[in-house]
Amino acid sequence: MRLRLPASGPSAACAGAYLPPPVGSTVDWPAEIHAALSCGHYRIAGQQRLGAARAIKLVSVKPDGPYSETLWVSPATYLPMRLTWHWLDRRAAGPGTLTGDFRWLRPTAANLGSLRVTVPHGFHREHSGGLPVPGISF
Repeated sequence: MRLRLPASGPSAACAGAYLPPPVGSTVDWPAEIHAALSCGHYRIAGQQRLGAARAIKLVSVKPDGPYSETLWVSPATYLPMRLTWHWLDRRAAGPGTLTGDFRWLRPTAANLGSLRVTVPHGFHREHSGGLPVPGISF
């Protein structure tokens, strides 16, 4: 398999071409990943296997940032398979790591129907402010 980066995008569009945390987001992941790659926010770091599946490994390119990310995507769909955040928490006197695995269901009528949840009476919806990581906000 040959790995190629997408064509470069305009710099104004690149200002917001960072991947959001997967907390309650309705992101077009393949489009966001391609944009982040084309803007140089990530670099392709080879291929790996995650269990029985092949994956492309992407590494964030933010040497001065408070955290870094490693993302593994499907070569066929560019949907994320695993995402790892690494950060330095000065209050904890050391590094932290958080890894999340993605599982994707086929968009059948039954699977899509499971996404429609009714909020019970007396409860209300709140939007998450990001991942609960000390010292890091998104």
